[in-house]
Amino acid sequence: MSRLRFALCSVLIFYCSTVVGVQAESGNLPRFQEVAASDENFPVKVPGSHKSQRGYLVVSENPSSASDQVIKLPVVVIKARNPDIQIKRPPVLRLAGGPGMSGLSAAAYPGAYPWSYDRDFIILGQRGTQGAEPELMCAEYLNAQKTSNFAEEKIEAATICRDRYQEMGISVSSYHSAASAADIEALRKVLGIEKISLYGGSYGTRLALTYAREYSENVSSMVLDSPLPHTVSYDDESPENFKAALQKVASLCELNKECTAAFPDLFQRFQAALDLAKQEPWQAVTEDDDSVQFTDRDLVMLINLSSENGIAEAPLMMDAIARRDLNMILPRMNADYQPNQFAWGMRLSFWCSESLPFSQRFLGVAERSFASLDGAVVSPEVCSVWDVPKRPDREKAPTVGNIPTLVIAGELDLLTPPRWGSEIIRHLANSHLAVIPYGRHMETTNWSGDGCAMKIAKQFFENEEKFLAEPEVATSCLGERKAPNFKTEISQN
Repeated sequence: MSRLRFALCSVLIFYCSTVVGVQAESGNLPRFQEVAASDENFPVKVPGSHKSQRGYLVVSENPSSASDQVIKLPVVVIKARNPDIQIKRPPVLRLAGGPGMSGLSAAAYPGAYPWSYDRDFIILGQRGTQGAEPELMCAEYLNAQKTSNFAEEKIEAATICRDRYQEMGISVSSYHSAASAADIEALRKVLGIEKISLYGGSYGTRLALTYAREYSENVSSMVLDSPLPHTVSYDDESPENFKAALQKVASLCELNKECTAAFPDLFQRFQAALDLAKQEPWQAVTEDDDSVQFTDRDLVMLINLSSENGIAEAPLMMDAIARRDLNMILPRMNADYQPNQFAWGMRLSFWCSESLPFSQRFLGVAERSFASLDGAVVSPEVCSVWDVPKRPDREKAPTVGNIPTLVIAGELDLLTPPRWGSEIIRHLANSHLAVIPYGRHMETTNWSGDGCAMKIAKQFFENEEKFLAEPEVATSCLGERKAPNFKTEISQN
């Protein structure tokens, strides 16, 4: 989605691709191929203080066809640290976001996940992500995203990657949520697990919901942080989600005496400045005498709600835009918010088969979009050259049932807003939505914060029935959250 900050997460990328398994390996599937503790080639190391099992889930790339191609997915099983467990609890399986993130780094810091004390904790590298075989990183597309705003270059990059994967015998149409859900079920079987609990973040919530919809009898419980339900359209709704988050920031500023005194009528003035920039882009000259211009879209993308510091500075930046303060705006113009650790090939396969085709954006850019933002992660033109078939309509069906479920949403999350959490629990009778005041995307992994979201998740996994019976007790830390310390001037370093 060009330089939009609507990516579901961002981390460091590894530029590498591996070849799919040879056909001779295709017998006896699925299976678990364990690696020795001393194996240095496995993509992640586990601290010696934790007992673990590492290996690869070996499955068919396309189980529904007669293909002999196999793929290998890295798996780490962190053994529960409590040796005196009286009742064996179902293991917790972590599902990373993106789509396109491997999530394997969780295995390097298992102590950060408190349920690993009395439950086995499983980390699965999803098909197509870094560490799997094959890896669909598509470095060309990442580079085009970072360096170009021209659609032609992105189309060319996607074409290069697709042609290369096709020559390698990789079927890019086999990398979608239903296939990944089948991988989870295969893993459950080969590890001999009766039931499993799911912990998903961002896109990982969508994958968890897909698995729960298709294999509900095998799911013990779910924690879904930053909800992405089947029934919403990310590509259509993202611009308005961004607007709603900024309006919420402005409302919180009004409740702060210093903030509202410094920035009166903040959102109204900010919106007026965007409207003017849409009619006539702002012209400016940098210190290097380069001529630049700012459209309404360029201006709104200078605001960062992905970190606590970004949230604290958001009113200040909105005011700078409202006042056309180029001294504050110009230093921010080259900030790179481009997601850069995604396996873009895997991401394209998902988005072009089960997201964009179900959206209105597939038919063209919305005429009236907040700040002229295009919410599409991938353009229809790129999807055309990626050439994967649209998934069946049932991909948009909600997950319905009684699986004990905790949904966690950040109040200021512009990517997966709290109302999407409400959409999930509307279909799950035995569920609860915990909205984290002033929270952002993926609050359970906000390691620098107060840990409220992770505390809530921990209490849920300790006793799901008790939690859902008295959620106000288990979520008491929500009332202790402190409002953002909004900045009214730039700190001098």
